[in-house]
Amino acid sequence: MDCIMRVKNKIDPKTKEPLMSVKEFEERTLEAKETLERVCKGKVIGYRAPNALVGDWMRDSL
Repeated sequence: MDCIMRVKNKIDPKTKEPLMSVKEFEERTLEAKETLERVCKGKVIGYRAPNALVGDWMRDSL
């Protein structure tokens, strides 16, 4: 079974500035990915951020 990961918005909607460092974003995203893969026994194949701005720095990390 494949899984799709969804993570809460990590950018301030008013200022469009990151609410966390790139390192923290990468660490937390990797932890979430590994948890999902372990739980669903499948590979995470996507990243979903509905109604969220995904900044260039986030795309580079993903």
